[in-house]
Amino acid sequence: MELSKEHLEFEKIIESIVGLRVYSVSYYSRVERMITSKSFQESHFKQIDSVDFSVLIQSQNNKKIEILWDSSFFQYGVGIKINEDSPFENYQITDVSNSLIWNNTIGQTIENITVNWDVAIEENLDGIIIRKILYPQSLVLSFSNSNKVFISAAGFLERNDEQVYPYLDKLTITQDEALAKQTRMIPPFSVKIRSQKG
Repeated sequence: MELSKEHLEFEKIIESIVGLRVYSVSYYSRVERMITSKSFQESHFKQIDSVDFSVLIQSQNNKKIEILWDSSFFQYGVGIKINEDSPFENYQITDVSNSLIWNNTIGQTIENITVNWDVAIEENLDGIIIRKILYPQSLVLSFSNSNKVFISAAGFLERNDEQVYPYLDKLTITQDEALAKQTRMIPPFSVKIRSQKG
């Protein structure tokens, strides 16, 4: 499938945060879903966080980047907002700047972002394909110290699940690329259409 004008505009927005230096990182979660004092859940993989709906990256020039599950292309994709108010209300914020996943990104510059596009297939009751929807399934942020963070629009159904599931209103986050592939957070299971270069 080819990228439409809307897909290319999304990649242009993504590209605009390349060059920003990270000051802090927080997770947002809706209060009505809270079961602990944290705004995120730790899976049984210590290197993976499961976030209810968004990651907020604050840059050193005071730019606010919110990466969230989003329905712009498909109900369960990943989206981005820059210097906008969150579309959600009644949320709790947890600063994760010193966490295992994010501590090595503080003070670092975002050097590149890759958009992993996936295809959602809509079928009728007879199993006939009605349409195919190309949507951003995950993002890979590359930093100036060679670290990467993988953010996927997917989640664990149970704490002990060995892989994530799509079509959930959650994000999963890790720095471990092998683990991201093992748990199906990112391709090779998806259709990777294009990488956005910084």
